[in-house]
Amino acid sequence: MSARWFPSGVTSLDPVRLSSEERESIRLELRARGVDEGHWEVFACDIEVALAAYQAMTGLSDKSKPAAVRKNLRTSLDAALRLNDSLNHLDANSRTLLGKAVNGGISAVNNHLSEIIMALSEAGHKADEMPTKGRLPDYARQELAVAVLEALQYCGVTPTTTKEGLYHNVLAVVLEIATGKPVNAVHDLVEKAMKQTKRQNVQVT
Repeated sequence: MSARWFPSGVTSLDPVRLSSEERESIRLELRARGVDEGHWEVFACDIEVALAAYQAMTGLSDKSKPAAVRKNLRTSLDAALRLNDSLNHLDANSRTLLGKAVNGGISAVNNHLSEIIMALSEAGHKADEMPTKGRLPDYARQELAVAVLEALQYCGVTPTTTKEGLYHNVLAVVLEIATGKPVNAVHDLVEKAMKQTKRQNVQVT
């Protein structure tokens, strides 16, 4: 498969199989825009993976309220800080044994732990920006939009933000499959996915 996107967190990724009707709805859009038939099956497989990830990530989001996110990050940060204090109080013999177990010894462990503490702290600051009540933003829907974009790129298509364009129409079909509800507006998702992909490509290069 060309694209692989999986949800964050620990959860099962249950396989999704498109029905013949769903496959045909997608193929109609690809055919109408002149996408080579040789890409259709790979594209459908990519969409199945993306839909499985969407379901898994949606399940995580339903179980993870903003208050719980902040609490979990604080708990993890506190634990990391306690571990840091414990390492700082290790006796000489313990440090010697640690040096034999890990290349770089106590210094290497401290460096890794410092990175963990900084990451948890930064994540905590971002969590503080979340709403005080309600559910998390719909990251699953946004990531599904990115997955569809990347699957189209693999087919040799250059997605655009054009309304009623290929990306716009295929995303509407895929979202309807994912949610089981008619989708009327996807333009905001299209624009956000395009911007997110551009940022990621800049970081990679």
